[in-house]
Amino acid sequence: MPVLYNKLCEVEDFADAELAALIRDVFPHDARQHGEAFPKEREYRKYWEIAMSVRALKNLEALDRDSLVLGVGAGTETTIFYLTKFAKMVFATDVYIQQDSWSPFAPTRMLWDPEAFAPFPFDLDRLIVQHMDGRFLNYPDDLFGAIFSSGSIEHFGGLQDAAYSAYEMGRVLKPGGIMTLSTEFCVAGPTPSVEWPGLVLFSEEQLKKYIVEASGLEPVDEFSAALSDGTRQSVRPLSFYVEQMNATLRQQGNRPRVGEVTWSTYPHILLEQQGYTFGSVHLTLRKSERYPASDNAWARPTPEIVRVKRWRPMTDKAAAARPESMRKSSIASSLRRFWRSSR
Repeated sequence: MPVLYNKLCEVEDFADAELAALIRDVFPHDARQHGEAFPKEREYRKYWEIAMSVRALKNLEALDRDSLVLGVGAGTETTIFYLTKFAKMVFATDVYIQQDSWSPFAPTRMLWDPEAFAPFPFDLDRLIVQHMDGRFLNYPDDLFGAIFSSGSIEHFGGLQDAAYSAYEMGRVLKPGGIMTLSTEFCVAGPTPSVEWPGLVLFSEEQLKKYIVEASGLEPVDEFSAALSDGTRQSVRPLSFYVEQMNATLRQQGNRPRVGEVTWSTYPHILLEQQGYTFGSVHLTLRKSERYPASDNAWARPTPEIVRVKRWRPMTDKAAAARPESMRKSSIASSLRRFWRSSR
């Protein structure tokens, strides 16, 4: 049975011939390093997120030499460079000018020297890198044939901020276009979901409301929140991987890459923190003739909201004035470093 387009990451997905072949194609540098069996015994959920996105865009005919593709919260993600082989133009957006703990993963240098971050040769003439807040996209309606966002929307500020971004992605997607998005899903915990400083773990209902409904788009197939027993057995404490990730960052300097993180333990699918178990979920949505498929006016960022919430450079004085819980939260700092390093 083919892997669904709207589902949670499961360890068995890596044995799917189509998805495994795509992982090898998108990450040729890792395939060379780990051998012909790759991604077997290298079941890493960030490989899955990116391959699921590429698979959806290819199979649902959103990629050709006339396609304009948008990446939201794209950082230095491998998808940016890979898709220049198929699209007319790839627009990579992130808050590249910011200077804070996220900076190594959305570096300012991307704006003028993306080659420095590419893991393989790509078509530079088909890439445009722009500083842009993912909640407020400075593009006209109905422009892009394809949109991808992998492991970013959960960091945009909270549920309503995720809704702003989803609305904007739906707005700038052209009719018939495909949007692919991966984020964090709460598998188990004291509550169905949680908002930590800098991170949202979505429940199924929140995905439907703050991403699907907010976007005005429609899922291309049914959503499945099923998880196999083998996947559930893969859970590891977040701290287990953070220690290894920090060591990798020290070795890599200021240009970490998803494929250069080699973990001591696989599968790398589910994580646990403070009683919450969570992992990756992928959504594939289409802009149909019924757009918006549901009333999403509540998710539209108004000019007043944009003025207040749009990202702007933060002075040292303003940073110091932030609530202590935001500045010193060990959860927030660990999660920020972990998620953005593994994109």
